[in-house]
Amino acid sequence: MFGVRKNNSRGFSLIEILIAIAVGLTIMGALYSSFIIEKKIYDVQAQVAEMRQNARAAMDMMMRDIRMAGYDPVNTPKLGTIVTAAADRIRFTVNLTRTNTTTTALNSPDEDILDPNEDITYYIETLTTGTQQLVRVARERLSPSTASDFRISPIAENIESLAFTYHKSDGTSAGVISDIREVRITLTARTALPDPSYTDPVKHDHYRRYTLAAKIIPRNLLL
Repeated sequence: MFGVRKNNSRGFSLIEILIAIAVGLTIMGALYSSFIIEKKIYDVQAQVAEMRQNARAAMDMMMRDIRMAGYDPVNTPKLGTIVTAAADRIRFTVNLTRTNTTTTALNSPDEDILDPNEDITYYIETLTTGTQQLVRVARERLSPSTASDFRISPIAENIESLAFTYHKSDGTSAGVISDIREVRITLTARTALPDPSYTDPVKHDHYRRYTLAAKIIPRNLLL
C-alpha cells in the first residue's frame, strides 16, 4: 500500500508579497521621476530652440529689407528713403517694381512707391493677451488691377524688445534722417512659457531670453 507523499512546497507569504510590491513601486517611481525630468529638459530645450529660431528669422528678414532702404534706380525724384527713424520702429521706402499689367514695363521700377513691398515698417505690437510680437507693415496688392494697401503681417511671436539706433558714416549718431548711413538693431526674444527652474538675473522672472544685434548699411542711401 502506497503512503501519502507530503508536499513541502509553499506559496509566498503576505510579508514577501508586500516587500515585492514595495520594491516594484520604488522602481516605478524612480523611472517615472526620471521620465518627468527628461521631459522637462526636452520641453525647455524645445522652447529655447524655437525662441532662437524666431529671433534669427526675424532679424534676417529685417536686415534683408532694411539693406534695400533707399533703392530707387529711377531717382527722378528720389523716392526711396528712410521715412521714420524712431528708437522702437523704422519705416522706409524703396522703388522696386511696377505690377500694373497695363504698363509696358512690367516688373521694372516706376515713378512711385505704391507697389507691393515698397513702403515697409517694423515695430513691436502688444496683443490683448499681453504677448508681444514683431510685425511688418507693407503694401500688398490683391490683384494686378487693384490698388495696393497696407497690411500688417506678424513676423515673430514673443519678441520682448526691439531697438534701433541710427548713425553716420563715421559711426557717430545721426541727428537727422538725411545723415543716416547705418542702422543698428537690437532684438530680444523670450520663451513662450516660464521655466520654474530658471531665474533671469536681470528681470528676476522665469523666462529665458535671447538677444541678437546687427549692423546694416543701406548702401542705396549713399546714392
